[in-house]
Amino acid sequence: MNDCNLDSSDIVYYDRSKDRHYVKCGKCGKYRYVTSKNLKNIKTEDEAMLFLTSEGWVKTEEKLKSRMWRCPKCSSQQPNEISDTTLKARRQVLMQLESYYIDCKKTYKEGQSDQSIAKFCGMSEQAVKKIRLDFFGELVEPDPLEIYKNELDALEKEFIAKCENLRNKIEENSIR
Repeated sequence: MNDCNLDSSDIVYYDRSKDRHYVKCGKCGKYRYVTSKNLKNIKTEDEAMLFLTSEGWVKTEEKLKSRMWRCPKCSSQQPNEISDTTLKARRQVLMQLESYYIDCKKTYKEGQSDQSIAKFCGMSEQAVKKIRLDFFGELVEPDPLEIYKNELDALEKEFIAKCENLRNKIEENSIR
């Protein structure tokens, strides 16, 4: 995390003797190893937060400080108290699922996924998947025939529009 504008000392501890990076869990207080090859590309707080959530860490407060992160082991346990930030992120996930999940087809609208919702809400993809499974169920792969039918319908509409344009041009030229 050198040569960047992020002060990584707030979240990352580097152990020179082992040549490893660690993040301290705010709940159990243990230092957990994080893969350092991904840390080299992190330049901003948003990138750091996205990286940690993708690794299963859970943010418990808004600011980027190590004491405000829970390791994957602690975050998988049911805490006695859930922070306001976590509750807000869960509500955002539910709102995104309501907006982008199609109940009757058991799939997302085009361009949406657990990953895109996780990125938007600042949670891990696994956490979004768990919420989706709890409230909406498994995803169903779309029927390939339905995909082809939709593509054919779009082509048909485009063809009809082009025919109308051509007919209008012919009528304009014949009037002159």
